[in-house]
Amino acid sequence: MTDHYINLSLVIPPAILDEVLQNNFYDNINNFYNLSYEMRLTL
Repeated sequence: MTDHYINLSLVIPPAILDEVLQNNFYDNINNFYNLSYEMRLTL
């Protein structure tokens, strides 16, 4: 589900993005990238 959020973040208007960022959106992206980085390390 986080993948879709990241893709959407590229096209949503800045005003909406700012509003979403206040709802832990940035934390969710960070968690996703940290997870994928850890997965790459284990491969």
